[in-house]
Parts: sequence; C-alpha cells; structure tokens
Amino acid sequence: MVDKFENLQPPVQIEIGGHFVEVFTVGACAWVLNRSVNTIRLWERRRLFPFAPFRQSPNIESVNRRLYPCQFVEALGDIGQYLVP
Repeated sequence: MVDKFENLQPPVQIEIGGHFVEVFTVGACAWVLNRSVNTIRLWERRRLFPFAPFRQSPNIESVNRRLYPCQFVEALGDIGQYLVP
C-alpha cells in the first residue's frame, strides 16, 4: 500500500471487527521520519507523537507492538521530508 517508500518493512495484517486491516509498526514510522524507534517512543511519552491506535501482543508477555494505519505512515512520509536530520 505504501509503495512509494523503498525498503519499508511490509505492513502487518490484523483483524479488527472481523475485517483485516494493514498497519505498520513503530519502526516504519521511525524509518519514514529518519529517526530511531527510541525517539518515537520518547515523543510518544512526552505526547509529541500520537499514541498508536492499535497494539498487538504476540505470545511473548513483554512485547506490545505499536501499530499505525497505513495512511498515517504515508502522511508521516510527507512530513518527514521537511524535517532536518
């Protein structure tokens, strides 16, 4: 869906209300903004970045993946081109 971003990890499919939705991890958000995942998490804690609308907990208790809709990541790509690294 976000084919304009080369080398972006493929989206994850999750089921919401009986429908499958494609979402991206926080790593994809970090990649399109040219920032680290830790930076995105810091921005989230400081409320400078929106909380992930979806979370996925695989069978590992300590893992709680942040997931963002494809449209959100596409918009970040548009914004990211104006950020200074």
